[in-house]
Amino acid sequence: MELWKMSKALARKLAVILLLAGFAVGSVNPVFACGLHSAITGGISISHPGALGVTMAVGIARQQGLLPEPSKTNVSNDFKLQRMFSDLRQFHALLGRGGISENVSDPFSLVLVGPGFWSHFHPSKGGLLARFHTTGPIHGQPVVVTHHAVIEVVLRNELDLQQAHKLGLITYSGDKSSAVKAAIESAL
Repeated sequence: MELWKMSKALARKLAVILLLAGFAVGSVNPVFACGLHSAITGGISISHPGALGVTMAVGIARQQGLLPEPSKTNVSNDFKLQRMFSDLRQFHALLGRGGISENVSDPFSLVLVGPGFWSHFHPSKGGLLARFHTTGPIHGQPVVVTHHAVIEVVLRNELDLQQAHKLGLITYSGDKSSAVKAAIESAL
């Protein structure tokens, strides 16, 4: 379809997509720093190739009322960071209680898009070990890409991970990612 024949709304959406794609191509940084620290500016972090798609899906889900709108309250990045830590600890506990270590033997990474907040999960005989606020993915291992708002609604039982995956709110990449996906969905 020719651009000038599109509706204005569709043309605006396409312009936003192209702008974000330009950010992705021009601003991928090999240092996987969390965007909540004051040294990082600009408000967007393309921390993984799947981050842009999840970010777009989150926007659509917010428009449809499936995810809460971002808070309009001016809170510090430290507060946001502590909320992410708390929610990821709860998510980790659910995965552990769900027996994920029995179904997955290799470690995997999880990134919360937006700030590019990375965590590592290591299944072991003693349970699921986790390290939060790491610097990037575990080399050669699966990556789970999602958003903090998705974790929040999953923890409140307002959305299940299978539905979130169908909506593009959580994606899995890398070798053995299908095993990680199945184990996470089974655990929750």
